[in-house]
This record gives sequence, structure tokens and C-alpha cells, in this order.
Amino acid sequence: MDHSNLGHQFEHPLGAYQGMNPAFVQKVWAKRRAEERRKREQEERAQLKVLRKQEARERAERVARMLEDARKRELEKVRAANRPLVVDIIAAVANDFNVSVKDVMSRDRRYNVVKARHAAMAEVAKLRLDLSTVKIGELFGGRDHSTVVHAIQKFGINREALKSAHKQAA
Repeated sequence: MDHSNLGHQFEHPLGAYQGMNPAFVQKVWAKRRAEERRKREQEERAQLKVLRKQEARERAERVARMLEDARKRELEKVRAANRPLVVDIIAAVANDFNVSVKDVMSRDRRYNVVKARHAAMAEVAKLRLDLSTVKIGELFGGRDHSTVVHAIQKFGINREALKSAHKQAA
């Protein structure tokens, strides 16, 4: 035997198939290649999934930061205009009616809670003329604007008169 070729693969005396059925060996090799290809594709899909999740998380964080910045800018505008914060109005009314702010914002339909909620809606509508009834409804837990309109009418507040008086004063 020639040992000068030690760096290369040993050549079997029976050939590349080492005495096995060539058709069988080719099928086994094809199966192994297919399994390796499937495994590679699966790993690539897993990597893509991780990347997509990461991108979605980053996108959500970006949107959250933008919303927070917008909320801060809005809050600064409200404070600069010396308008009371909606949260402060709700807290004051809830305190007057001896109910919690959580109850006022909830879906609770008990009489005392509904009365406090309507009073808070009316007070917000009276003090914050810059907010639409739709926006006030959203602030009160996603309620419809007609609920806010009902609360305003119930407490006898004329928003149009308030708005025109506010414009004349300014």
C-alpha cells in the first residue's frame, strides 16, 4: 500500500460504495441531503421568525414612544393654557359623590356611580370646551358621544353658549 497519500481520504478497495448496493446508497445520500436541506430551511425560518418578532417589538416600542411624546405635548399645551386636566376634574367629582375614580371610569351602572359619571362628564364638557363629545366619551372608557350629550343635557349645560362666551372673552 502506498502511504504517500495520507492527507487524502482512504479509497476503499471495493470502490466508493464499499460493497453496498449503489442504488440503495444513492437513495440514502439523497435522503440525507434532503434532510439537511429541510433542517437548514427550518433554521432559516426560525431565524426569520425571531427577526420579525424583534422588528415588531421595536415597532411597537417606537409607536409607544411616539404616543407618549404626543401625550406629553398635549399635556404641556393644556397646562400652558391653564386648563384643568380631565383626570383632576374626574377625581374632584368622584370625591364629591363619594365614589372612586375607578368606579366612575368603569361600566358600573349603579345609580350613584352613573350620577357621578354624568356629573363628571358634564363638568369636563363645561370646563374643557376644546374637547369634543366624542373625545370626552373616549376618555370615559370608550363611551358613545350620545352618552356625553345626555349627561350635558341632564345638567342643563349649553356648550354652544359657553363656547361663544369663551370666544368673546378671548
